[in-house]
Amino acid sequence: MEVLCALTCLGKIASPNVIQAVSDSVHVLLGHAHELVRKKAVLVLIKFHRLAPQLIDKMDAKMKKALCDKDPSVMAVSLNYFNSQVKQRPADFKSLANSLVVILKQVVEHRLPREFDYHRLPAPWIQMTILNIMGYIGADDQAVSEQIYEVITNVLKRANDTGIHIGYALVYQCIKTITMIVPN
Repeated sequence: MEVLCALTCLGKIASPNVIQAVSDSVHVLLGHAHELVRKKAVLVLIKFHRLAPQLIDKMDAKMKKALCDKDPSVMAVSLNYFNSQVKQRPADFKSLANSLVVILKQVVEHRLPREFDYHRLPAPWIQMTILNIMGYIGADDQAVSEQIYEVITNVLKRANDTGIHIGYALVYQCIKTITMIVPN
């Protein structure tokens, strides 16, 4: 609890001087045994990176590690970093295509705990974020786009069958992603 409170405070008082003083300690917490601490550490690192990107070393590698975390909540918050960065430099994240496809398949197949469901739809915000990232990394890249086609079709089918508003939002995000990637 103390570590979580400290991380919350760091997120609020972050400045370049504070970042220099505590960034190594926050990096260590990415390997903490408790998933809430890892999740909060990822959030704090993202905040640090927004404020002073030059002070955070190997941020992409740290977020890729968080993307592969065994806890879905840690993975979900790391997607926020990729969602913001992929718009600026999509070429740097093309190697993530396969991992994102695997994660999205797991989400669509209800492999996440039920607490991530919203109106019987598995983790719709995670799905939308991944689809958005896929749209950017699949733009103008036939090989990456080909990896994405099947999973987009699966998401579209499942979301369209729900008949609820969040399903329609997922259908919209699928169509948006389809318009961004190389056509099939």
